[in-house]
Amino acid sequence: MGKLIDWYKNRNAAPAETSAELRWWLFLGMAVSMVGVAITAGITMWPFAAVALAGLWFGHRYASQNCKEPNPKVKRRVFILLHVAFFYMLVGIGVGLPYPQAQMAMFGMALISWEIMNRSNMYTGWLFVLANLHVTATLSRGFLFFVPLLIVAGCFLAFMWTVERLDAVKEGYKPLSQPNNASATADPAWRWWARFGGMAFGVAIVVFFLIPRFAGAPIVPPFTLRIPMQGGPQGQIINPAVPLVQVEGVSEGTSEYYHGFDSRLDLSYRGGLSTATMMYVRSPARSYWRSHAYDFYDGRSWVQSGGDEVEIIKRQLEDVSFELTEDPPIGQAFTQTFFIANNLPNIAFTGGTPVELFLPAEQIAIDSTGGIRLAETLDTGLTYSVRSIVPVYEPELLRLTGTDYPLEIREKYLQLPDTVTQRTRDLAAELVSPYDTAYDQVKAIEAHLLVTYPYDYFPPPQKPNTDSVDQFLFVDQTGYCEHYVSAMVVMLRSQGIPARLVSGFGSGRYDMINNLYQVRALDAHSWVEVYFPGYGWIPFEPTPGWDGTPHVTDFNRSFFSSAAGALNLPAIPFGTVASAVASALSAVMAPLMVIGLLVGLGFALRWGWRRFQEILADRPPAYSKLSESNNQSRGKILRTYRRQQRRHNAPRQPEQTTQNHAAVYDRFGQLADLVDIAAYRPEPPTAEEVEQAKIIE
Repeated sequence: MGKLIDWYKNRNAAPAETSAELRWWLFLGMAVSMVGVAITAGITMWPFAAVALAGLWFGHRYASQNCKEPNPKVKRRVFILLHVAFFYMLVGIGVGLPYPQAQMAMFGMALISWEIMNRSNMYTGWLFVLANLHVTATLSRGFLFFVPLLIVAGCFLAFMWTVERLDAVKEGYKPLSQPNNASATADPAWRWWARFGGMAFGVAIVVFFLIPRFAGAPIVPPFTLRIPMQGGPQGQIINPAVPLVQVEGVSEGTSEYYHGFDSRLDLSYRGGLSTATMMYVRSPARSYWRSHAYDFYDGRSWVQSGGDEVEIIKRQLEDVSFELTEDPPIGQAFTQTFFIANNLPNIAFTGGTPVELFLPAEQIAIDSTGGIRLAETLDTGLTYSVRSIVPVYEPELLRLTGTDYPLEIREKYLQLPDTVTQRTRDLAAELVSPYDTAYDQVKAIEAHLLVTYPYDYFPPPQKPNTDSVDQFLFVDQTGYCEHYVSAMVVMLRSQGIPARLVSGFGSGRYDMINNLYQVRALDAHSWVEVYFPGYGWIPFEPTPGWDGTPHVTDFNRSFFSSAAGALNLPAIPFGTVASAVASALSAVMAPLMVIGLLVGLGFALRWGWRRFQEILADRPPAYSKLSESNNQSRGKILRTYRRQQRRHNAPRQPEQTTQNHAAVYDRFGQLADLVDIAAYRPEPPTAEEVEQAKIIE
């Protein structure tokens, strides 16, 4: 306990830091991290960053000029403004302001710059730099984040190197670059800078790969910096990329348009899709990105019956998201963030079972198949997030569900037109005959389609007065995903199993460096959903060459941004004081946990730096007060003395001699005598004296 009290007293009595060089390195690190937040968040964040940068500049200037005699009034004002900024963040979360946590991170760093009076305050400043880097990482979806990270890493290493150099000078050492002995040599400057740059680059690489990015409930709500969508959602699906070739029903080349993103899906359409990037998705789990489904088949196309019959959901002023269901299913939650890179229809894409939508809009609509309709199209640059539940179902349990389907399900999802041929029905009956359960019958038809028919974007044209499924199964025997899915849905319905066709995107190509999925136009896809009593709609994949399952897979959640999601805070309705407090705690819990983890990381890095210095102790000393001849024995004793000061948290003050220091800390008595021998006696210490220093250590 006594050691702890001594440490606390020494910490509070830390001398003012007058080094302009240290302050410049810290200022640069803070400024770069702040600019990184502004750049990755978007142009609307720049005015906030400009104000915060101005506060940062004047704060460092004030702290530099008044570090020896700080003004108590300024301290009180900073304390009050920090609480004001915190309250502003809570209000921003409640009313849906863009990135209120990011603004708090910048303003908080600017305010604490007025309180950087000593070395300990500077280390606290670096923790705020790490917090701003974390915000930058959550907002970044490419390599842009690496640039400020690399610069900050370089500033931090330069800061630590300056700390060591200044401490060495205080202890009376002299850099090797200025030796007394002309024969002494020093490393060329370029070698030092090469090592320094390599260390900064290595640190940046490690942090870049380890830092999390939207892996659970996002720390920063992903609202796009744009005017919210106005008006009510459209019952009609609006696709901004409908080409003229759709009129003819065929495309000779490739297109960014997927004909499945419409109110009608025409199976007579032929054509490929381009490699244009449509969106990026950051998600801790692989999933298909669903848009909507079709229920009515007429022999040549699919449509949504009652497509204009939608459920309107309005977002209240105090809410930051849309609650998609009042009774969410039980299961593991995960959050996906969608970055729109090319114009897409007025449909929100989702993975898993969506329960909450973060989107800049006043209201949305849910169609009869669970698709989310918006008031406007998804324009380039839009960002939104969806919190979903991973559906839980096992084949063994699905086999026990039976066939007691609700009336509304049977009426809508067993519909078949007269165009369905008898041979289609006979093939379905033949495939399911060996099996007793609906699940096994579904898997039998799925397996048959996967292995029997080759994939082709350009099958023969649809013949007049024919059924698309019949032509695919028995005439062309080749086709693209809509043909496989249509065949499976029609055959299942012919056997009394409710099914429907679903449109959306496949998972896309995973980018492990940026931790996101790149979804291209050619990833547009359709698959099958089958209804199981008690479980609802279960997805299946009958098309060869795809991921093999539309289910949520490869779940890998990062602790940093998801740990707070596991805390079950009390849910109290909005409108009461208790509600505001509970909502505030829910909103700030994750950032507080991240800051706590960053503090721990800071202590770990500090310990690692000291350990690194100890490892370097076997090399020639970086500083010496005497000539370089016979200097190794002197250096060993001097380094032992410095290590012991760090280890016991007992730094020697600039005004103290080694003997004065030993008078304050008894443990340094014998070692102080050896330090005087090493520093001032013309003859170097003997081997016995060096050994004695080791024994004392």
